[in-house]
Amino acid sequence: MKKPLIVISIICLLLGVSGCNKTSNTTTPVNYEGKYPTKWNDQEFYKTKEDIDADVAILRTWIDKFKQYEGKLNTVDGLLGFIQTDTDYDLCLVYDRLKSYANFGTSAFPLNEMYQYCAQKFNETNYDIKVARSFIDEEMANIPFERRLELFSDDKLVDYIPYYSTYLYEDLNFADQEKIDLYNNATLSQGKIRGVFDTFANFEVPEVEYKTQDGNIVYLSNRNARSNMTQDIYSFEDKKAMSDIWFSNLSQYSNTLTSLLEIDMLEQYSYAKVSGYESTKDQALDSLGFSEDIIQKIIDYGHKHANKLEEYYRLLCDKDGNYYYFSSYNMLSPYKADYINYDDGVDMVIDALSIMGDEYTSVLKEEFNSGHIDVYPSSEKQPGAFETGNYTGLLPFIMFNYNGTVTDVSTLSHETGHACYDILCNRNQSIYDWGAATFTHEVASLTNELTFYQYMIDNAKSDEEKLYHLQKMLAMWTLNLYDSCYWQEFEQYCHELVESGQSLDCEQLADKWISLGKEYYGEDFNQGEYGRYRWLALSNLHNNYYEYSYATALCYATVLSQNLRNNVPGVRDKYIEFLKTGAATPSIDALAIAGIDIYDDGVYEQAFTWFDEMTDSFVELAK
Repeated sequence: MKKPLIVISIICLLLGVSGCNKTSNTTTPVNYEGKYPTKWNDQEFYKTKEDIDADVAILRTWIDKFKQYEGKLNTVDGLLGFIQTDTDYDLCLVYDRLKSYANFGTSAFPLNEMYQYCAQKFNETNYDIKVARSFIDEEMANIPFERRLELFSDDKLVDYIPYYSTYLYEDLNFADQEKIDLYNNATLSQGKIRGVFDTFANFEVPEVEYKTQDGNIVYLSNRNARSNMTQDIYSFEDKKAMSDIWFSNLSQYSNTLTSLLEIDMLEQYSYAKVSGYESTKDQALDSLGFSEDIIQKIIDYGHKHANKLEEYYRLLCDKDGNYYYFSSYNMLSPYKADYINYDDGVDMVIDALSIMGDEYTSVLKEEFNSGHIDVYPSSEKQPGAFETGNYTGLLPFIMFNYNGTVTDVSTLSHETGHACYDILCNRNQSIYDWGAATFTHEVASLTNELTFYQYMIDNAKSDEEKLYHLQKMLAMWTLNLYDSCYWQEFEQYCHELVESGQSLDCEQLADKWISLGKEYYGEDFNQGEYGRYRWLALSNLHNNYYEYSYATALCYATVLSQNLRNNVPGVRDKYIEFLKTGAATPSIDALAIAGIDIYDDGVYEQAFTWFDEMTDSFVELAK
C-alpha cells in the first residue's frame, strides 16, 4: 500500500535520527581542545523555554487555519486553500525547528530538562495539528475518483500532484474510526517505549565494577559494555570476563526489558495495521522502497561466501578453538595505534574523503567547523553516535563519544557521511522533499567509512599497520552485514511471536539467540556463559527492521567506495548528484543515479568478491 504523501507526515519522517553506528567508545577520553569545535551550540535554536513557547504559539495558529476549509475540499479553491495552508513555508519551518531541537536533544541527552520540555510541547501541539487536518482523508475518500482527477488537473493544483498523489488512487482506503480507536488503545505510550528502554538500560540499570588483569578498575554500564569490546587496551580474557559480568548483571532485569520490547512491538504492529499493512515487516519493506527478495539475495550471497567468513574467524580463535562476537576486535597485529587527538582525526577524515571532490570536501569542512558536533562522552549522554538534519538553515547536529581510537575516527567519517548528505539535499531540494530515506542515508555513511579504512590501509607504513587496519575494516564489514542479518532474523522472530498473539518469553528468546548465532557463525561461535542475554541490550530491536538498512546499504557502499577509489570515469559526479536527491526521488532511482542497479547480481558479486579478496589479504598478512 502506498503511504500518504502528506506534508506534515513527510516532515515527521524526515527529521528522524540518522545512522547510529554500531560501535562507539564511552570510556573517559583525553579531552583535547584545538582548532575544531567540540561542543554543539544548540542555542542557535532556543535559548530559553520562553523561546520554545513563542514557536509553539505560532505553530498552534495552524489549527484554526485548517478548520476553515473543512467541508470545502470538493472545489478547486477550497482544496487549494487547504493545500496552501498545509504547505505554508513559514509554519513548516517552525514545525521543523521545534521537532529538530526536541529530536536531537532528547536522543543525545534524554534527561535534559530543556529538551524534555520542547519534546512535550511539540508532541502536544503536533497531535492537535494532526487532528485539525485529519478531515482531508475522509473528505477526499468521499469525492468520486473522476472528480478528484478533475480537481488536480486544474492549473492551480497540478503542481501539487507529487505531494498529494495518494488522493489520486482510485481505491482510497484510509483508516476508519474503529481502526483508529484500536490503535489508540493499543499504543498508550504513543511511541515512547523506545525512549523508556534507552533511559532504563543506559541510565538506571546499575553499573558493575570489574578489575582487569593489570589491576585497573572498569565500571561497566550499557553505555560502554559493547564499546569496550572494540578497544585494543583490553585483553581477550578481560573482554570475555567483562562480557559475562555485564550480561549477567543485565539478565537480572530480563523480564522488564523483554516486556518493554513486547509492548513496543505491539505498538508497531498496531500502527502497521492502521496504516493498511498486514505486518510490521511489510511496512518496513515499503519504507525501504524495495521488495523482500533483495534482502534474501544478500542473505543468499552471505551464505555463499560464508567459507571466507569462517576462514577469517578461524584466525581469531582462543586457545580452546572458540571465537566470540568481539573476536574481530582482538588484533592479530603487534601494531599499536596511538591516541588520535580529535583535530588529527578530523584532518584524517577530510584527507581520506578528498577523493570525492572539492564540492564534497567543502561541505565536510563546513560541518566540522559548525559547532554542531558534541564530541566527548559524559555521564548524561547516550552511548553511540548519531546525526540529525534539519531544514532551518542550520547545519546538521552530530552526537559523538570520542575516545581517540581508529574506530572512533571511522565512526566520525560515518556520521559526517550522513551530515554531508543532509546538507546537499537541503541545498538542492525544497522543504517538502529534501530529506532522503534512512536506507540511502546508510549508503552515504558506509561509503565514507569504507573509504576511510581503505585510506588507512593504503597509507600504512608497515605490514603490521596494514594488517591492523585491514582487520578493523573487516570487523566493520562483517558487523554491518552478517550481524545485521543475524539481528534482523532474531527481531523478525520476535515480531512474528507478537503478531500471532503470543507473549515474549526471555529464556525462549535467549535460546533462539544462541541457535541463530551458531547458524550464522558456526558451531564454534561462543557467546560465553551469559551471552545468551546480549540481545537485551540492543536498542535497534526497537527500531522496526532497521538492520535491513545496514545489510543492504553496505553492499552498495562497497561498490561505490571501490569505484570512487579506482576513479571510475564519471563516478564522482554521479555520486554527488545522488547525494543531492531528496524524498521526491525513490531510493532505487536515487541509487541508479549513482550507478547502482540493485536488481543486478553483478553489484552483489562485486561487493562479496571484494570481501573475499580483503579476507585473502588478511589471511596472507596474518601468516
